[in-house]
Amino acid sequence: MEVRLLRKEERILAAGLSHFVFDNYLRNRMAFAQTISFVEQYLSLENLDTLCESGKLLLWGAFEGGVFMGVSGMHTDGLITMLYVHPDFQRKRYGSALLFAMKQYAKEVLQLKRVTINANPAWTYTYFLKQGFFTQQKNPYTNVSFIPMYAETADAQIFHKKYVSGKVYALVIVGCIVSITLFGIGFLAGFMF
Repeated sequence: MEVRLLRKEERILAAGLSHFVFDNYLRNRMAFAQTISFVEQYLSLENLDTLCESGKLLLWGAFEGGVFMGVSGMHTDGLITMLYVHPDFQRKRYGSALLFAMKQYAKEVLQLKRVTINANPAWTYTYFLKQGFFTQQKNPYTNVSFIPMYAETADAQIFHKKYVSGKVYALVIVGCIVSITLFGIGFLAGFMF
């Protein structure tokens, strides 16, 4: 697999694949007509060319044996705006490789500490959680068209504190007390004989 920045003449591949995936797999799952209209306009070749030529947008492609498998895009402020993998090649780590390439570029070239994404449609946020992105909302999947998320740039190791309920703590303490008690009884019983 090769993941690299796309050349100007390859932008047509980016526009074509992103439109194909959007039109056939995402459009009918989006709740708001305004969002659909925005995405259609954003993914147009003319818009991608304008954004790339102005230096605001960078596009990556994932290739296997010279075949175009997926595309991603990130603004130079670290906002990831595109991630589309051809459906025949999904679940083969192309999306992960594209995300990693953008995070690495953001750190090494753009000198950013984090990247952001608006998971759209909102239900896609679970994919991005698996890819190391975080959301600060407790229940983000509530009547919205997208979920704002962030991730540290490549090579950063972030370990977020996980919430553990009081019941779990109580069970662990009780388990420890029972274990110590049984060990003590066993030790004393062995001493007496």
